[in-house]
Amino acid sequence: MPTRTPIPVSRAMRQISANLDLARRQQRIPVALLAERAGLSMPTVTKMLRTGNGSFENFLRIARLLGLLDGVQQATDPLNTDIGKLRADEDTPKRIRYVQQEAQHIMEAIVTLQFNGTDVTVGKLFTSIRRGIESANFTYDTAYMRSSNAVSLCPEMPLPRNVPGRA
Repeated sequence: MPTRTPIPVSRAMRQISANLDLARRQQRIPVALLAERAGLSMPTVTKMLRTGNGSFENFLRIARLLGLLDGVQQATDPLNTDIGKLRADEDTPKRIRYVQQEAQHIMEAIVTLQFNGTDVTVGKLFTSIRRGIESANFTYDTAYMRSSNAVSLCPEMPLPRNVPGRA
């Protein structure tokens, strides 16, 4: 048997519907056009934008058209909560966890400079996002470090001292 809507849920419905309506107004999309593109009736969209009442599917249709669907998905991802991260570490086998982390690796790039019209490999740049933390790592190429022309790319990335074989 249906019960009364809890007060926190009512507040959230009003706030989310106000957010949807604000996004619609900021993008200057008339309600009629939003309804047409969502494949919904004007009264259905108006009700959703005023009160938050309506089906979950209709909410997602409107969120998609307003560019908010990815944010809704991220907001409901249990891995974005402390308890979800903790449980994932406990429950996920090491093999699968490793694959998930590797799937999040973004880029590996070889950094080159031109000296006298010749490309010289300076090093490799690795960037990744793991568990929401962005990181970057740069390593100088060994042959480059040994070269008498080697210079650091910036003060924060000095060339290592005492490189064996350095001219």
